[in-house]
Amino acid sequence: MAELWLVELARPGATITVADLGKLVVEVQDMRSGGVVQRRMQAQRGTAAKTLKRIYVRFRSTGKLRAAILAGIEGSDER
Repeated sequence: MAELWLVELARPGATITVADLGKLVVEVQDMRSGGVVQRRMQAQRGTAAKTLKRIYVRFRSTGKLRAAILAGIEGSDER
């Protein structure tokens, strides 16, 4: 299953839905580099790109999973 997820998530804008748990979402954005980032890249690599790819990986849980997590936290507090 992990191999299938890897192939799917490698695509920009990909989403994997895990039943009763939530969605795993990958977003890719172009961002301009400037200031400190550009100077640091220049110092490390000798050149600095004008734009960079920013990759976000987010997990959006279902209400059912959040409730289970909260119940687990509350149960561990009672110990």
